[in-house]
Amino acid sequence: MVTGNNLTELKSLEKEFFDLTYSDEPASNYILLLEFGSSELKACWYHKAKNLVTGFATYPLDNKSVAASIEKIAASHTYLFSDFDQYLISVCSDNYQCTPISMGIGNEEQSFTLSNNFDSKNELLNSYELVGERLKIQYVIANELQKAIEKTFPKHALVPHIAPRVEKSKLDLKKSIAEDLVVVHIEETQIDIIAFKGRKLQLCNSFFQTGKEDIAYYILYCVEVLGLNPEKVELRLSGKIEIGDDKWNVLNAYWKRLSIESALDQIEISDQLHNRDKAEFDYLTQTLLCE
Repeated sequence: MVTGNNLTELKSLEKEFFDLTYSDEPASNYILLLEFGSSELKACWYHKAKNLVTGFATYPLDNKSVAASIEKIAASHTYLFSDFDQYLISVCSDNYQCTPISMGIGNEEQSFTLSNNFDSKNELLNSYELVGERLKIQYVIANELQKAIEKTFPKHALVPHIAPRVEKSKLDLKKSIAEDLVVVHIEETQIDIIAFKGRKLQLCNSFFQTGKEDIAYYILYCVEVLGLNPEKVELRLSGKIEIGDDKWNVLNAYWKRLSIESALDQIEISDQLHNRDKAEFDYLTQTLLCE
C-alpha cells in the first residue's frame, strides 16, 4: 500500500550561510564536510584551530548526471574546491546493511546480495567499520558518483551517511541515563531509522516514503516490533523536517519526547549562521566522528 502524496515533485534550492571572519585564512585550516544526497550536495566548513563551523550550504544535483552537476557547481563555487586539509564525504544510500565483523564472511558481495540488490555493472559496494563496535556497514554507491568524487576531491575519506548517526547516538547513550533512543533522518523519498534498546543497536534501515503518513507509519511500526514505548523513548529528527510542519505535527501526536538532532557537543557553530534550518544542517557536523 502506498500512502502520502507522490504527485508533487520536490526541487532542491541553493542555500548558503557563511561567517566570513576567517575567510582570508588558508583552506588548509579547514575540514570540508560534504554529503551527497539524491538531489543535493550539502557542505559544512569546519575550522580546526577555532573548533568552529563557519559555513553551511546546499546545492542542487541532477541525479541523471552527477558528474556534470559537480562540474557546474565547481564552475560557480570555487571555494568548495580549495586545498582543504581534508574532505570528509558522506553518501546517502538507501541500499545498505549492518554486518557483524565476527561473521568473517570472505566474499563481501556474496554476503551483501543475500538480502540486498546489487548491480555490479553500474554500482560499487563499499564498507565502513563502526568505531568501538564489531559492525561494518556495507553500502552501495553509483560508479559515476564514486568516480566523480575521486576525480574532484583529493584527500577525501568516504563514509555511508548512516555511520555518523550511529556513532553519535552511541556516544550520547553512554553519557545518558536513558537506554533507548530512536533517530530518524528524512530525505525526499527516503527515511532512515536507527533504534537502540538497552544501549544496543537494534535497527538501522531505510524505507521508501511518499509523505508524512508513511513516515509516521514506519517509525511507529519499527518501535512496536522492538517493544519501545513512544511515550517514553526520545525521537530525534533531521533532514527535511521543521518544528511545526505537517510531518512534525503528525509525529507529535504519538511521541512525547520529540527533538531536532543537534550538532556535536564539543564544537561551536558561528552565531552568524543563526538563520539556518538546524534540522537540515546541524547533523552534518557528526561526520567529524568518522575522521
